[in-house]
Amino acid sequence: MSDKLPLVVPFVLYLIALIAIGIYTFRFTKTMEGFHLGGRSLYPWVAGISLMFSGSSGWIFTGMAGLCYAIGPSSWFMHASNLFFMLIAFLMIGKRMRNYSGILGAITYPEYFVRRVRARQYDTSRRFACRRNVYVRLCGYTVHGRF
Repeated sequence: MSDKLPLVVPFVLYLIALIAIGIYTFRFTKTMEGFHLGGRSLYPWVAGISLMFSGSSGWIFTGMAGLCYAIGPSSWFMHASNLFFMLIAFLMIGKRMRNYSGILGAITYPEYFVRRVRARQYDTSRRFACRRNVYVRLCGYTVHGRF
């Protein structure tokens, strides 16, 4: 057990810190909107960063960097183009999506897209199509990561 102690102690401290942060911030969360969006009190740049990180994964920040290191300069174009498009998402899409989702009163991405096309509240076909799209793409992403 003593050889695993350097691994267990930081992990337990991390879990304690997460629980403490959760207990502290629970006092400020009263609604679903407060939980998902921070009560819409976040700055636009925070929403843009959130949009970037929710659309990316560990592959972009660890796997792609490792690939660029392993292959060398011939793969740097992939990393540079990815950073460029993330910057575009950060600067252009994040602020607009944050502002317009506030106007629509949408909390989640599927709800935003359904309200964006002015669908009726109980229009299940559009909601189902949006959910199916997210599900299929996440499944494809998960399967792709296995190979």
